[in-house]
Amino acid sequence: MIMSRKLIDVSELHILIDSVRISPAQGAMFLGFLIDCRLSWLPHITLKCSTAKRALHGTAGCLRRTWGCDKKRIALVYKSIVEPIILYGCAVWASFVRTKSDIKRLRSFQRAAAILITQAFKTAPTNALLILSNLPPIEHRVVEIAALRFLSWRGYPFSKTSVAAIVKFVPSLQVMQRTDASLRRYSLDSPPWRIPSSVVNLGSPDNVDLCPTREDALRIYVGSWRAVSHGFTVIVADVNGTKVLASQASSKNITLHQTLSRAMMTALQFIKDRSSHREIELFCTHAWAFSFAGYNRKLTDLEFSCFKTYMVITKFATVSFFCCHPTCNVPGMSLAKSQLLSTNVNNENMHSPNLVEG
Repeated sequence: MIMSRKLIDVSELHILIDSVRISPAQGAMFLGFLIDCRLSWLPHITLKCSTAKRALHGTAGCLRRTWGCDKKRIALVYKSIVEPIILYGCAVWASFVRTKSDIKRLRSFQRAAAILITQAFKTAPTNALLILSNLPPIEHRVVEIAALRFLSWRGYPFSKTSVAAIVKFVPSLQVMQRTDASLRRYSLDSPPWRIPSSVVNLGSPDNVDLCPTREDALRIYVGSWRAVSHGFTVIVADVNGTKVLASQASSKNITLHQTLSRAMMTALQFIKDRSSHREIELFCTHAWAFSFAGYNRKLTDLEFSCFKTYMVITKFATVSFFCCHPTCNVPGMSLAKSQLLSTNVNNENMHSPNLVEG
């Protein structure tokens, strides 16, 4: 298939394989989208409209033979079965609704559904049928779904032509903030196979020395105990000793998840700024604090910052995650807990990091 918006004569263009002549295709199906050589969505919409009409009349025929074909049942079938067929991936082809002729093509499909719902004459106006059947215009549904996708996919690229079509209906979309935390996780520099899939859980029989024995190793203890104080403590340990990197109180309005995310960001930034270590061991009181390094999960802004910092660290060091059970013997976590206990809690303001050499 040769793609071009210009009209190109390809009648004489072909290849021969075992005396079989193969000419360029006019379109190709990819992930449920019919992509034609002219880069137009018209063949795709035509195909989806015909498929949706067959599904509509087929399910309506089944209703007549079983429960009866009334307004509510036909409307339920249209909204739950038929409409999703034509609206599949509409955020991609939202630019199709920019012209009146294209909108008319979509309305012709919806008109057939409205006639079945209202049982009106075929000569009834389309707008009147949509009002009587209580169906929003199909182009408005396209814009609605595309706008929601645009606002929720903050970290993903979005079609510029689709955005232009949405803005035509919703001008205020240009100044709206894309607020959802669904962020892009992977790139060429951070493929999924570089992400660890598990965290080592330390139980009561496990004993961990406070400091590592290798010069290129680093251990960081991150903890937050709500029974002790609203805040977190980050302790760094290497062959030379320990240091309290941060012992910070937080407001009671801040959740434990936010507190540990801040603590983890503090620890990761410390590792990033000191790239001399090749083996990093991160200890924490909660396993889900390492969720920024997982996959198939939405991240908050702070977690995504942790993820980007973590991916920089993995280029020069190996990072291991450990979750410390309350019964396990980890001196670093005990030291972090006692340090947090000695930190004064302020419910309104955050304390600055308290750096103490140990």
